[in-house]
Amino acid sequence: MDSIRHDLRDYILTQLLSGEDPSRLHDHDPLIESGVLDSLALVHLISFIDQRFAIQVPPEAITEEHFGSIAALTRFLAGCHSRTQPGGPAPELARDGGLA
Repeated sequence: MDSIRHDLRDYILTQLLSGEDPSRLHDHDPLIESGVLDSLALVHLISFIDQRFAIQVPPEAITEEHFGSIAALTRFLAGCHSRTQPGGPAPELARDGGLA
């Protein structure tokens, strides 16, 4: 789970908050509410998640609950990742954001 958190944090700092002081971004900081994740940033982040973690996030799973903070997104992706088979296809998610 630490590697997921590290990869997400690194992506957000380098791609979305370039030039910001890394010590100012905390795992529980609100990403959507604070404007860090706007609609375009969400598209880029979801593409990163697909490429880096092989997890395809359906529109129904893009919620404050899952994308509200680095901690929330880490938990969501760790749950998805733990259910995947090594070398298997990316998991399909149910409408409620859980795995089908």
